Amino acid sequence: MLPIAGAAAVGLSACATFVYMLTGIAIQADLARFGFMERMFVPTIVGLAFICGVVFALLLAAARQERVVWWRTLIVGAILPAAGFEGLVLAGRLEPLGTSQAELTLPVFRLAFVSASALVAFSCTLIAAWVFRVPRSWHRALEVAAVTAIAYLVLAVALDPIPGFHVSGGDRAMPKVAALCNLLAGTVGGGFAFRVLSRRGNGTTDGEYARASEQ
Repeated sequence: MLPIAGAAAVGLSACATFVYMLTGIAIQADLARFGFMERMFVPTIVGLAFICGVVFALLLAAARQERVVWWRTLIVGAILPAAGFEGLVLAGRLEPLGTSQAELTLPVFRLAFVSASALVAFSCTLIAAWVFRVPRSWHRALEVAAVTAIAYLVLAVALDPIPGFHVSGGDRAMPKVAALCNLLAGTVGGGFAFRVLSRRGNGTTDGEYARASEQ
């Protein structure tokens, strides 16, 4: 149950931005509610991502049979919204390429969001591996980034033929595809990250670290 819960926390955080956007689009006729949602966008997304990161860190500590260390929990909690912002910036920088020509919209969308998902997965896994003293942290982070990017691309391609999910075809396809892909690829990547970070024998436990420090 711990890996499933950890994966779900990451998936929820990953899709929150686009679910929030879709909700805002759906109620934009109600100016009062839409204005409130617009003002609460940043604090809601950052707060939710931080909570999901904290939950992931707590579950990971339990899976590794380690005591909860407050600074580890806060760092892992903080890296999720920070990396998510980093991913959005990357996708935003690539977006003008897709709007320049209609035929480039779909491939640029895939390039932007697959790259962003890999960047977020890499950053979060690297930091989590560092704070939990998991060896070969760069290698672990690259593995998780690759799994997340592949899952995102496969899902994006699979959704494309479905009516209403063809990016550049209207009907709010882009945020819908992004929300679903972020949810599912984030869950897959989060589950894989949890597995590689919680594997027994991965890293130095708190007791071993304390004994080594005393020697």
